Amino acid sequence: MSQRPTLTLTYTTLPVTPASFTAHLQKQDVVLNWLTNTEINNLYFSIEHSTNGTSFTETNRVNGAGNSVLPKRYSFSHLNVSSGKHYYRLAQYDFNGSLHYSQVVVAGINGKNLLLQLTPNPAQSVINIRLNELVTGRQYRITNNMGQVLIAGKLMSQQIAVGNLAKGSYRLTIKGENGESMTATFEKL
Repeated sequence: MSQRPTLTLTYTTLPVTPASFTAHLQKQDVVLNWLTNTEINNLYFSIEHSTNGTSFTETNRVNGAGNSVLPKRYSFSHLNVSSGKHYYRLAQYDFNGSLHYSQVVVAGINGKNLLLQLTPNPAQSVINIRLNELVTGRQYRITNNMGQVLIAGKLMSQQIAVGNLAKGSYRLTIKGENGESMTATFEKL
């Protein structure tokens, strides 16, 4: 009898299969909404906030569903948010203590108006532009940390292809109707 090689496959399942994570302004609060498709041993979500995009602190916790094969909707309101850019991410904790991070969403607030939000952030191939008004037809540019313009043009939709950018941090600037500029940063994976 000859020895035949065997192939063993091991499947790793993420404890939570996220479907979406968004932020929007409601009066003076930033409302975070997220949806999961499935959950395995999901203890809780830690909502983390940052004003610089690098140093995050826990704002609150929302209990997970434990185990679920049905979609679950979650929501949290960050109350009385100050002017400026606000970055949010979810830290998902399992019953065994394992930790998994979501994408980062950005809410830019000028006074009390939501200006510009980019999803997903970090991005792989495209970024979606969410704004409290349409941006189609407006001029835009994407620059790197050195200020070099890498992509520029006129927005044809609420989405920009970024697949050709190298991994790193970038800034999207959109020219507003009154000549003002709206800016948001994003990470490219």
